[in-house]
Parts: sequence; C-alpha cells; structure tokens
Amino acid sequence: AFANHLEETFKPFSLNPNESQILNFLDSACQMDFPIPHITPNEVTSEISILNKTKSPGYDKIDALVAKSLPKKGVIFLTLIFNTILRLQHFPVQWKCAEIILIAKPNKPENKVSSYRPISLLVTFSKIFERIFLRRLFPILESKNIIPEYQFGFLARLLTKCPSVRVKLSRNIDFGQ
Repeated sequence: AFANHLEETFKPFSLNPNESQILNFLDSACQMDFPIPHITPNEVTSEISILNKTKSPGYDKIDALVAKSLPKKGVIFLTLIFNTILRLQHFPVQWKCAEIILIAKPNKPENKVSSYRPISLLVTFSKIFERIFLRRLFPILESKNIIPEYQFGFLARLLTKCPSVRVKLSRNIDFGQ
C-alpha cells in the first residue's frame, strides 16, 4: 500500500513537445564545459568533520562515525573518486539510490498511507560530494544568472511562507565558505 501510494504521489512531470529540444541538449556530450577545480583531500576532510553524527546512514550503512574514522589514505582515495566523477561527468548510480523510511505525521490517522512522510536516507559519501560540488557549481550558476528569481527551494536564506506567497530574504547565498 505504501509503495503504491508513493508511486502515485511522486510521478515525473510529463514533457510537452517543446521540451524535446531541451532533452536533446541535455543528452549531448560535454554540454557543461565550465572549469571546475579539482577537489582536495583537505576539502573532503573538512566536509567529513562537519557531518552530523546523529544522521542515519543510507542503504550502505556507512554513517558519519565511519567516515570520520577514515585514515588519510581513505580520504585520499575518496578524493580520487570525487575527482573522477568530475572528470567523467558521471555520478555513480549506486549513490543515486536512497533508503526510504516512512515517518507518521503528527495527529494523522495511522491507518491511512497518506498519514506518513517519506524520508530519503542517502549514502554519506554522496552527500559529501554533493556539498563540495554545489560549492563549486553555485558561483558559476549565479554568475551566469541561471537560477530564476522565483527559485526558493533549497537555497539558503530564502523562504517560502506558503504556496502562493514567497518571501525573499536575501539573494546572497552562503554555503559555509
């Protein structure tokens, strides 16, 4: 019942005919040829050090404590993997998978599948890479004015009060640099 509910709720957007040009562009090779600096072991160590120890791990069961226990050689190997992802422009399929757990919403009937909120538990190393990559990507997107003004989700210091009214707090976005 939960699987059917989630499948029905989270469907991909259907494409209109005008979007075929966009899909062709996205499928073309090397369509994002901007220079992204290599990731350093110090950056990886820094990101590992700020991992929240109370967060649940993904399906691989590697949590923050395991990542924080990596020896220097492990950090260097992880940095090599991250730089290979950048060079090949390919994000590992295994890191796109999430373990989904359902949390009951407060004051909702427990016998209805819609009374549960899905939580995605992502692989710890993919979260580290995504944060480092975002720190490199965001200045490029901002300098080219690619992010629309109406984009508020997942941007620091931007707030959505309700579905119809958005409040802009600041366009200066801070990623902890």
